[in-house]
Amino acid sequence: MKCPTRPKLKSALFSLLIFTLLSSTFISGCKQKRYEATPESLATHPIPDWWDQGKFGIFIHWGPYSVPGYGTTMPRLIAERTELPDYMASEWYWLAQQVPLSPTWFYHLKTYGPGVTYDDFLPQFTAENFNADEWIKLFEDAGAKYFVLTSKHHDGFALWPTDTTGRDAGEIGAKRDLVGELFDAAERAGNRVKPGLYFSIPEFFHTAPMPRGLYENTGGNKFAFSRFIPAPRNAYTQVLLPYTGLPDVSDYGEDIVRPQFRELVTRYTPFLIWCDIGGDGDYFQSNQLIADYYNLAMQARPEGVLVNSRCGDGDTHQDYWVVEQGSGFADVPDRNIRTETARTMGESWGFDRNEAKPDAHVRRNWWPV
Repeated sequence: MKCPTRPKLKSALFSLLIFTLLSSTFISGCKQKRYEATPESLATHPIPDWWDQGKFGIFIHWGPYSVPGYGTTMPRLIAERTELPDYMASEWYWLAQQVPLSPTWFYHLKTYGPGVTYDDFLPQFTAENFNADEWIKLFEDAGAKYFVLTSKHHDGFALWPTDTTGRDAGEIGAKRDLVGELFDAAERAGNRVKPGLYFSIPEFFHTAPMPRGLYENTGGNKFAFSRFIPAPRNAYTQVLLPYTGLPDVSDYGEDIVRPQFRELVTRYTPFLIWCDIGGDGDYFQSNQLIADYYNLAMQARPEGVLVNSRCGDGDTHQDYWVVEQGSGFADVPDRNIRTETARTMGESWGFDRNEAKPDAHVRRNWWPV
C-alpha cells in the first residue's frame, strides 16, 4: 500500500494544527509494520492485486541443461514404486544421465562419448542470442502479467554472478548477469510484466555438508535428493569429479542456500519468488528468509510481492499453493488458499529436442534410437 502524500497547507496557524493531526494519522495509519519470522505474522501478508487478477504468467527454464536438451520416458521396472518418475524432463538431464543404463545414460554415451561430463556443458551455455528486451516484448504480446525465470535449477548453476560460488553465468559460459539483464528490460518496459524468480532449494550433487533427511517427506524428491549419488561422478567410469566453481564451504544451508536467496532479494527484489522442492524449514530458516524479503519489498516493490508453497516444509509460510502438471489439488491444505497451476506445453520444462519433432505429441520410446 502506498501512503498518500500530505496536502500543501496555506494558513500558518491552521497549517500547524492540521499538519499535526495529519502527521499523527499518517504515522499511525500508514506506517508499515515489519514482518516477523512466525507463521502468525507472515499469515497477515496480503496477496497483491497484480497477481490475483493477472491469471497468466510465463515460466522459463533455461540453463546448461538446454545444451543437450534431451528429455525421455523412463522404464518403471517396479510398477508399485510410483515415487520414481516415468519421465525425465530435459532439465533433469544430469540426474538421469547418472543412472546406469537409463535412456539418458545411453543417449549421452552415444552422442557425446564417455569422457564428456555434465559440467562440460557449462561453458557451452553462452546465451549468445539472448536479447532481454525481445523476451519482455514477447511476454507482453502473449498477454502475460508476470514471468518466472529459473535463477538456479537443481544443477546448481546460477544465472546471476553469485558471490557464493563460481558456478554461475557471470564467470562461465555467457559471462553475463542474465537475471539482471532480464529484470532491467522488464523495468524499461514499466514492469507491465512483473519479473519473478524460480530458486531451487536443493541441488542434485552438491558436496557441502548437510543434515540427512532434509527432503524425506517430499514424495518422489526423496529419490532425487536423497544423496543416493552423493557426489558428481563420470557416469561410465565412476571416477569422482569436482563440483565446478565450488569454494570451501562448511554447511549447505548456511553457505549456499541462505546467502543466495538473500542475494536475489537484495539485488533484484523479484515480485515473486518461486521456490522449488523445499526442505526442512528450521534448517533452511525459511520463514526468516521470507520475512526479510517482505520487509525489504515494502519499499522496493510497493505493488506487492509473494512466495509460493515450496520454500520449506509444512510449517513454512506460503501465499499460494502450486498445482504442478494438474497434480496436487487434493493436497491443498486449505480450500480458501489460492492456487497456481503450473504446466508445460509438453513434458519437459526446459528445451527438449525430442519435443521439437513432428511427432512430439507422442511420448518417446524410452530406448534411445
